[in-house]
Amino acid sequence: MKTIFINPLRKRVHSLTLLFITFLLALYGCGATVTMENTAPPKAGTPQLNRVAVLPFTGDRSDYISATLSAVLGELNYKGGRAYMVMDRSLMNEILAEHQFQMTIADPATVIEFGLLSGIEGSFIGSVLYNTSTQRITQPREKTERYEYKTSDNKTEYLTKTETYYIQCDQYNYSMNTNIRLIDYSTTQIIYNKSFNRSIQSTSCPDKTSSSKTGFPSNQSDLGTESIKLTVLSSSSDPYIIMANDILSEAAKDLGEYTLKIKADIAKKDETHSKDDLATFNDAVTFMEKGKVERACEIW
Repeated sequence: MKTIFINPLRKRVHSLTLLFITFLLALYGCGATVTMENTAPPKAGTPQLNRVAVLPFTGDRSDYISATLSAVLGELNYKGGRAYMVMDRSLMNEILAEHQFQMTIADPATVIEFGLLSGIEGSFIGSVLYNTSTQRITQPREKTERYEYKTSDNKTEYLTKTETYYIQCDQYNYSMNTNIRLIDYSTTQIIYNKSFNRSIQSTSCPDKTSSSKTGFPSNQSDLGTESIKLTVLSSSSDPYIIMANDILSEAAKDLGEYTLKIKADIAKKDETHSKDDLATFNDAVTFMEKGKVERACEIW
């Protein structure tokens, strides 16, 4: 929870910042808690390339991730425009076939050659490792029975007895490791390189009970709640698709703008703050003035 207050000693406050804080005070009143949404810049920094392709990834069912990443990149924004112009996959496949490149390009020299022929600035390449396993596990269950008996004075009483027993269940384990890289053809350097790990564990038991848990990172960061709207990601019960979509959502926040939701306390006017608090607020306002909203929110 962030606390926002106006420092009366501040000589210069950006008009938009002051207007924004004044609006909050007028709308919600002093001492209120408000939720603010901010468009945050890509976590990986300013996009350095615009015209890109997504080459076929290597590994298990990797065609889904490479094709969907291509669609995801087409939805990403940066400063009011599209962050990337993505090469049409049918055209890419034509070039790959015409020049007899392997449909899955792993050799960096071959990737560079493809870039020179296609006229784009860079390409995303990557790999997928997908593992599944099944094991038998034991789970506890409880059985409760109610007994009726007569007391010495012939009154009816009830006794409840709970027993613990165990059943054998099937546990299904799914894990995925995906590496995504972006190579810049002008420098032959890899300018984005990140590995993503996901896991899903589900259990099925003969008493028709089931459970599942995921090894996914939280959308809650130190700054607030992160989210990004991607219409190309469809819902699925397939563990592979579920993990792949979550990986692509995280990569999208690295490569394009996303929404950061922050909850904040508007301090009451009669509250006093330490010199450190005032200095911190002044620093945050300075970053707001420079357009570095995410850094300002981090300080708050």
